[in-house]
Amino acid sequence: MIARVTLELALRKEFDYLIPPELTSQVDVGSRVQVPFGARKVMGCVTALAEESGYAHLKPILKVIGAQTLVTPKILELARWIGDYYCCPPELALKSVLPEAVRHEQAGWRERLYARALPPPGAHRLYFDYGTLTADAAYEPFQRRMDAHLLAAGYTPGKDWLTLKFEGADHSEQSWSERVHIPLEFFLGK
Repeated sequence: MIARVTLELALRKEFDYLIPPELTSQVDVGSRVQVPFGARKVMGCVTALAEESGYAHLKPILKVIGAQTLVTPKILELARWIGDYYCCPPELALKSVLPEAVRHEQAGWRERLYARALPPPGAHRLYFDYGTLTADAAYEPFQRRMDAHLLAAGYTPGKDWLTLKFEGADHSEQSWSERVHIPLEFFLGK
């Protein structure tokens, strides 16, 4: 199996790489990969899969970056549109749709994305709540991660932010209207 890869180098073309058997299940369109390019190892994005290549002696993909594909088909389509519309190389358009920390495989990039968006503790109040039914039932693990980020950033629970879980509440306007007074009181300091 062959992967067509757009490299993070301004070359305006894709390159074919062999997908090693041990990586076959991990490589898909949109996968971020590290590949050899001359004497260097460079990052790239798989933009297509093929059964064969017009080139001989292909080098293999070295590794897949991340456990999931971050460049979804819609993101890839957006990057291609950006490249066409703004007459820029496809690799530049692809770089524009992913944060730098993601592109460079830096450890903790998700946490830094949260932290960058946060105002300093004490400057604002943040409120989160969720129920335990319908769509809200899936929120708790994500909210726990967010709470951990807030603590690490120096926020004080109950003062700078408040997270509440409502047993038996669902993801609906009715449920929200029954508790809308709580965030208002928290924000207004009542």
